[in-house]
Amino acid sequence: MDVLKLHLLLNYYPAIGFVIGTVVLAAGFLFRNTVRKRLALKILAVMALFTIGVVFTGEFAGQAVEPTLNGSRAEALLSHKIAATAAFAAVLITGIASVVGIVRGKRDAYRPRTTYVVVLIFSLLASILLINTIFKGRQVKWAFGQTHTENKLWHA
Repeated sequence: MDVLKLHLLLNYYPAIGFVIGTVVLAAGFLFRNTVRKRLALKILAVMALFTIGVVFTGEFAGQAVEPTLNGSRAEALLSHKIAATAAFAAVLITGIASVVGIVRGKRDAYRPRTTYVVVLIFSLLASILLINTIFKGRQVKWAFGQTHTENKLWHA
């Protein structure tokens, strides 16, 4: 399995995990349940770590494919990279804030109240940006103007 196929295989999981983590965190706020909030922080922290792997496979896949791209597919890849950078920044902030909330809440479950709010805001932003990045990645795959060589790279 090459790095492009690995990236295509893994890239949906962070978005799904972040949406689930955000929903669990929102449910924790809605039902005033600290256990759900802490579970959501753990889900988001693990997904942030997982996202690092997806970013690395994406970078290696881009380096392998980029020299063969031109036209609309090259523009779509650039758009995907920009969206991925913004999403990765939001994911990292969410992951760091989640770890801070986990550590601060070890002794006192009510201590990281402000951290929960910050994590909810950034997890919502990260979820939206991750889904946007996936859509932009799909545009790379289906961009018009592909050559025979690109077909072999993307559909092998």
